[in-house]
Amino acid sequence: MIQEQIPPFYVGQEVEAIKDHSGGKFKKGQRFIVEEISQCRSSFAIKIGIYAEKGHVWECRQCGKQMESMHYIASCFRALTPEYEAISFSKILEEPLACLN
Repeated sequence: MIQEQIPPFYVGQEVEAIKDHSGGKFKKGQRFIVEEISQCRSSFAIKIGIYAEKGHVWECRQCGKQMESMHYIASCFRALTPEYEAISFSKILEEPLACLN
C-alpha cells in the first residue's frame, strides 16, 4: 500500500516524545525538531538532534544499516501541529471583497 511509504513527519516539523527512550536518551513530553527521516524495512526513523559520542556508529536494529547520527523510531513521537481556526469556504464567500486602490 502506498500510504505505508509516506513518512509520518516532515523535516522541520516539531514532534513530541510519547514515551521515555529505553536507553534514557529522551523523556516523554520532550519536544524536538525533525532534522532527517530515514526508512528501514517497513518503518521510519527520525533524527532529532541527539548525537552519539564522537566516533560512535549507530546501527539500526531492524536492518543493520550503520549511520554516524542517531535516529529514533518515528512511532515513539507524535506531531505537534499548530492550531488553526477552522473556517468554511461558504463563510469566506460571505465576506466582502477588498478593493485595492
